[in-house]
Amino acid sequence: MKELQQMRYSTEELSLIKNTFAENQDLLKSLRKHFLQLPLTENEANQLHNFNPEILKLLRRFFLPTLEGDEPINQIIDLWMTINFQDRTPETAILHLRARSLVIEYLEQQLWSLEKEEEKCDFRLEFRDFISLNSKQVYINFIARNTIVQHVEQQLTQIYILAGLKQETTEQTLERIQEKLKKDSSK
Repeated sequence: MKELQQMRYSTEELSLIKNTFAENQDLLKSLRKHFLQLPLTENEANQLHNFNPEILKLLRRFFLPTLEGDEPINQIIDLWMTINFQDRTPETAILHLRARSLVIEYLEQQLWSLEKEEEKCDFRLEFRDFISLNSKQVYINFIARNTIVQHVEQQLTQIYILAGLKQETTEQTLERIQEKLKKDSSK
């Protein structure tokens, strides 16, 4: 009988994450710089534009997840699901929805620029320009800005944890993560 996959990432994907990111915080920091449009050195830019296509697919799953029916039970997510509507009026909720739309558009832009061969892409959305004179737009932009920063940090942390240590085998990493999932689900 085939064992059910217990987490969102397969053993092969975990191995790829480990081989790419284990003990390589500099590469994770370069990704952060890219997603937050901070200056990159020539070496950092070259590293980011030399990712293999499978890593690029995984980065897209981390940073811009979409609902997929074949994911393990209780592990589907997209960025629309994480908006908190509790205690919000329709008037304030719409501002959060507009901000989330901006976040998704921004992340799509940044992922697209990673996936392209060119070193420079013309960005429609500039991270430093998330300020406007209209108070509602300022509110939307700052929600989007802070969400982007938090999301990028959370995804980099998840990659860092999944990458584990090089000395740890993929099977040991998978076992450690599954134990953590079991502990977290029993809370």
